[in-house]
Amino acid sequence: MQPSPRIQLTHYYSKETGVSLELPEDWHEGESNGGRVSYGCASEGQYHPQLLIQRVPLSAWERVSDGCDRLAEELLQLYPSPLEIGDRHPLTVDNFPARLDIFSFYDPEFNIQVTHYQVCIQLPDALYSLVGIVERQSAESLLPVFEQAVGSIRFIGMGLGRTALISDPLTRISYFNPGLCVSILIPASWSVQELQENQFQAIAPLVPEFDGYHPRISCTRTIATNQTPAGMEEAIRKSEATHRLLYFDYEILKQERFSLGPHPAYLRQMQWSYQGTDIYLVNVQGLIWAASSAYAFKAETLQQYESRDVPRFEAIVKSTRIIPASCPDV
Repeated sequence: MQPSPRIQLTHYYSKETGVSLELPEDWHEGESNGGRVSYGCASEGQYHPQLLIQRVPLSAWERVSDGCDRLAEELLQLYPSPLEIGDRHPLTVDNFPARLDIFSFYDPEFNIQVTHYQVCIQLPDALYSLVGIVERQSAESLLPVFEQAVGSIRFIGMGLGRTALISDPLTRISYFNPGLCVSILIPASWSVQELQENQFQAIAPLVPEFDGYHPRISCTRTIATNQTPAGMEEAIRKSEATHRLLYFDYEILKQERFSLGPHPAYLRQMQWSYQGTDIYLVNVQGLIWAASSAYAFKAETLQQYESRDVPRFEAIVKSTRIIPASCPDV
C-alpha cells in the first residue's frame, strides 16, 4: 500500500509523546495530554477518520523483549467480538521493533463496521500504541495514509544509542540534535559528533584506500539577518563568490531548489581539486531557510565515491525536520 505521491504532507511534532510524523495536509492535530495525542480528518458523515498515539512509560521491571506483542494482545481484548483480522505481522518503526494488526469489527455506538490499523512499538523505556480508525467502507483509501504516517515516525530524543535491527546497509536511523532542534536520517553505520553548540557532523565509515579519511556532512545553525527569500538568495550568492575566490577550478555540477514543509531549501553539488593536486573533492551544500534560523549543510567526499556518497548527502539534507523550539531537553 502506498499513498499517492501527489499528496502534500505536513509535519507534526507532539511534545507529549515525543513523536514526529507526517500526515496529509487535510489532517489536523486534536487533543494532546497525558502522553496521548490525536489527529483527525474531516469527512462526510458522523464517523471521522482518526489517528491516536499513546505513550506508556515502563519501569525497569516491566521491560520485556516481547512488550509490543503483549500490548497488542491486551488492546485486542478491548474490542467487541468477533474481530475479523485482515493482516498481522512484525515490522520496525524508526528502527524499533513493532507489530501491526489490521482488523475490523461492528461498532454498536455508530451502527457501522469499522477498521482499525493498530501498531504497537517497543522502545527501551516505553511502549507506544498507534491506532488508525476508519469506517470500513473507506479503509481502502485511508489505510495507505496510516501506513505512510507510521513509516514517517521518528522518536525525538532517542539519539543513536541503538543497533540497527535490519542488516541492510541502506537502513537509516534518526538522529535528533537538541541544540539545533533538528532531526535527520543517516545510514545506520554512520556516527555523529557534536562540534559546538550550534553545529554537529555525521561521519561515514573510514575509506580504506585513504588513511584516516571519512566522508562527512556537517550542519550549522545561524541566525538569519534577513529572513525573507531575498535573504536566502543573497546567502547563496555570497557562498558561491567565496568558493570561486578560494578554488581556481571550482565548478558547480548541479543546483536544486525545493521546499521542506514550509521552509524553502537549496542544494548545490560542486567539485574542485585538493590543494592543487590531482585529488578531486566533491562537495554538497544545503541551505534551509527557517523562520528565525538558517541551517547550512556542508558535505565532502572523494570524486571516485561521488555516485555512492552524493545521493546519501542529498537524502540527509532532504530528511531534515526542524522540531519546534519547545522540543524536550534531552
